[in-house]
Amino acid sequence: MKSKIFKKISCIVAFALLFGNDVLPQQRIAVIADTQSPIRIEMLWSDAERNVEATDTLFSRLLKEHVSAIFMLGDLVAVGNCDEDWVPVDYFTAALRRKGIGVYAIPGNHEYSFPAGAGNATFYKRFPRAREPVQLKINDSVAMVLLDANYGKLSRKQKDVQAERYQHCMDSLQNAPAVRAIIVCTHQSPYTNSTGVKPSKEVQERLIPAYIAKSKAVLFLSGHSHNMEWFRQQGKDFLVVGGGGGLKQPLLNPQKQRYNDLMSDDQRIRFFYIVIERKGNVLSVKAKGMQADDFAKKTEKEILKIEI
Repeated sequence: MKSKIFKKISCIVAFALLFGNDVLPQQRIAVIADTQSPIRIEMLWSDAERNVEATDTLFSRLLKEHVSAIFMLGDLVAVGNCDEDWVPVDYFTAALRRKGIGVYAIPGNHEYSFPAGAGNATFYKRFPRAREPVQLKINDSVAMVLLDANYGKLSRKQKDVQAERYQHCMDSLQNAPAVRAIIVCTHQSPYTNSTGVKPSKEVQERLIPAYIAKSKAVLFLSGHSHNMEWFRQQGKDFLVVGGGGGLKQPLLNPQKQRYNDLMSDDQRIRFFYIVIERKGNVLSVKAKGMQADDFAKKTEKEILKIEI
C-alpha cells in the first residue's frame, strides 16, 4: 500500500515539475509571517509599535517585489472569525493576484480563533488549498512544503494523515532529479528564544527528523515568535521570520537562551519579510523591512547563502 502511495506522490511531483500549476516560473519568492494586528489584551504585557502601519508598509513594499509567489506563514489576522480583521489581507492578496503573483498560506493559532471552527472556516474560504495535509509548491527547482502545525487543534487522524503524506512527499522530492532544494514551512517554531511563545516540541518530534534526514532539505522556516532568529541544528538551518507586524516579543538574554541564536543583534530587523532567490547553485535569503524607529528608511540584509 505504501509503495503505491509513494509512486502516486512521485507521479504528482513529476507532473507538477513539468506541467502543473504548482510550478512557479520565476526564481524569486517572498515569505512573511505574523501580520496580525494587536489584540487589546495582548497590550497589557506588550507595548504597541505602530504595528498596523508596519504591516501596511510591508504589504505595500511586497506588491512592488518582482516575485512569482508570496507565502504567508500563519497569524495573518488577529481573530480568524472576524471579517473586519481580514480586510487588509483581502486587499493585499487581491492586488497580488491581479499582478499574477501566487499567494499561499498556512494557518497560525490566530486563524483558529474564535471559536476555532469558525475561524478556521474563514481562513479556508480564502485559502482552500490549505486544507491539504501537506501543501507542495515548486518554484523553479526549489520545493516549498507547507504544513499546519496547530497540533493541539488537529485530530489524531489528521495528524496521522499529515505524517504519512509528509514523509512520502519528502521522499519523493529527495528522489526527484529536477528538485534541487526543499524548504519546509510551519507557523509554530521548533526552536525559538522568544519570551512570548515556546518552541513547539511536537514540530520537533513530527517534522524535524525527515527534514534532517533529507540532503536536499536545506531550510526550515517558521513564525509565531515575532522575531528574526537563526539556529543551526544537526547541520541544518532554521529561520524564524515572524516580523510581519505582530506585537514585540522580547528574546531571552544570551545567558538564558534555550538555543544558540546565530543572528547577531545588528543583523535583526524589527519588521520584515524575506526574499529567497536562486542564483545558480546558491540560494540567497535576504530580509527586507524597517526598524521600529524609522519606517521611512528601508533596511535590507542578506541572512543566508545556501549551496544547493
